[in-house]
Amino acid sequence: MPSTHVGNLTAVANNNYPSPYNPKTRYVKEQYIYTADQIIAAGHQAGEIGSISFYLESLGNNVNSFTFDYYTIKIGPTTASTFTGSGSNIPFLTGLTQVYSDSNLTLSAQNIGWVQHDFDTPYQWDGTSNIVVEVTRALSTAGISAGANTRYTAQANTVVTKQNASTDQAAQPTGARGGNRPDIIFGFLEPVGCESAESAVHIQVTGIPAVDASITWPDGMDTVVYTSCDSNAFTVKLSNLGSNNINEYILRYKIDNNAWAQTTGNANNLPLSYYRIVPLCQVPLTPGRHTITAVINVAGDSVPTNDTIVRTVNVRFCGGEYIVGSCLGSQYPNLTTLMDTIQHSGVAGAVTFRLCEEVFNEQITLGPIVGTSPTNTVRFTTEAGATTYAKITHNPTNASNYVFAIEGASYVTFDSLYFYANYTTGTGNSIYANVLRIGGSQRINIHDCEIRSKASTASSTNANVILLGDANSYITINNCIIDSGYYGVRSFNNNLSDNITISNNKILHFWYQGVHLRNTDTVSISRDSIASGVAINAKPLTGIYVANSIQASIQRNFVTLTDQRTGGKRGIVVSNCRGTNIDRVTLYNNMITVYGTAAASLVSTGIYIDSLCRNVNVYYNTAAVYAGATQPNTMAFSCQRSSNIHVLNN
Repeated sequence: MPSTHVGNLTAVANNNYPSPYNPKTRYVKEQYIYTADQIIAAGHQAGEIGSISFYLESLGNNVNSFTFDYYTIKIGPTTASTFTGSGSNIPFLTGLTQVYSDSNLTLSAQNIGWVQHDFDTPYQWDGTSNIVVEVTRALSTAGISAGANTRYTAQANTVVTKQNASTDQAAQPTGARGGNRPDIIFGFLEPVGCESAESAVHIQVTGIPAVDASITWPDGMDTVVYTSCDSNAFTVKLSNLGSNNINEYILRYKIDNNAWAQTTGNANNLPLSYYRIVPLCQVPLTPGRHTITAVINVAGDSVPTNDTIVRTVNVRFCGGEYIVGSCLGSQYPNLTTLMDTIQHSGVAGAVTFRLCEEVFNEQITLGPIVGTSPTNTVRFTTEAGATTYAKITHNPTNASNYVFAIEGASYVTFDSLYFYANYTTGTGNSIYANVLRIGGSQRINIHDCEIRSKASTASSTNANVILLGDANSYITINNCIIDSGYYGVRSFNNNLSDNITISNNKILHFWYQGVHLRNTDTVSISRDSIASGVAINAKPLTGIYVANSIQASIQRNFVTLTDQRTGGKRGIVVSNCRGTNIDRVTLYNNMITVYGTAAASLVSTGIYIDSLCRNVNVYYNTAAVYAGATQPNTMAFSCQRSSNIHVLNN
């Protein structure tokens, strides 16, 4: 199969689009044009194409693997050498033939390099038409922000790409034009028939060997769940490919790089072309990936090529506690090793990981964990008896702005831990100091933690103590200290999240907003102590900001925004929040203190309701606002462009 690549392999798409593999966004559709001249220059001529390969350069930080729910490739001829038009509505070419489909394509570090996709049906190229290749795919989880890198060659206007975090793009008719075309190998099939003169070939045929025992792994082995709870039983499929019946045999095996062991058995006159499932071993295994090697030995076997088999199995964590770090009894030296293990293995019960009382200077990404459920939960906490919390710290960068990212995980709790973003250089928006980043996850509990950003900046929107991304559900932040940053807790959503609970926290020293939730339904913010003041003039502060929400509840919070500066201050802001007559948006029993010198253009307000809010109750709140005796626009309560607002007993 001749396969010289098209492209120069010199440029790397660093977590960007177009890309045939980047998992940054869940749903992607792309088309690439390769001209006939370029294909011929790669050494090809008219014939059948049996495969396509793209070059996977590397995975993103802490990305171990990712899986596509579907991955399809279509191909077809075109007279166009580039896509025409401008803007983001360039039509995708139509009339293509699907040649490849995979409903469970997984890519990992083992796939680095050329990744080959063998066609279900070969494609006949006429040798003169340009070729358009379409790749459509969907991740099995939410997008993975750390992404992956692929090789490309700059070819102006040869790509159309479209991505979306929540909507399948297979039927999408248009996309945005680009020029970073992925490098490709067209795998041409060898022509059938002889090009040279015929010549005689003499073949000596021998009979079936007398003794030939073969082993393979049994069918269905991929569906077996192996755990560290008990011993795991392994079997092999013993087949007789020789003319003599098989009786006694020896099976040798080893786990990983441990010593060889063996078991003996009798196949009871196993005849030619028959097989039997026979036991190999029953062994306890630690959680993670293990390599099992098995070798069959039958007296007189003259065919060694089918005697050895090797397989890697993933063993899930049994319920219980495990120690991480350098303290006594530790099973995992650091969080990076643990994450690699748990992402490949999963869990089979409720698991607690206790971190040693020390500093973990690591950047961590936690993705989906196989086997988690309401009963099979995962908990990260500090070791028992510690006097201080285990500290997880990192210096974030523009390319990977977080200390700990939670991407697509579920039923995970973090408690009694200290997270810290330690930026060292930069000013303004070039300060990257996000601490926790959560996206596409559900049932995440953050409890009794200290979460701090070193950033002391008046302008960096890239410094968020907790950053909530798209499509989160049932996220609870409780009894934590959330300190510094431009925002304390911030949602950064293109798609709706729901059931976000922020309660009993101390949210301190922020430079812009303590809590900022947007496009988030069923919000509960209660019993938080939110306090800040800034050291510069003309810098506004807001304690709680909730926008575009249904069923928001803001109750029993203490909001204190005080300094001697001219920045306007707002205790609680509710914008475009819409309740119903039954489930109204509620602001109850909040205590708000706002104090500063203000300025004519920077209005200070205790409670501010704006932008088409409706069905809101404002009961039993106390607001004390002072912004200077000469500022007539200062208000304890303001309501604009809203309807059905009940304000009582404040």
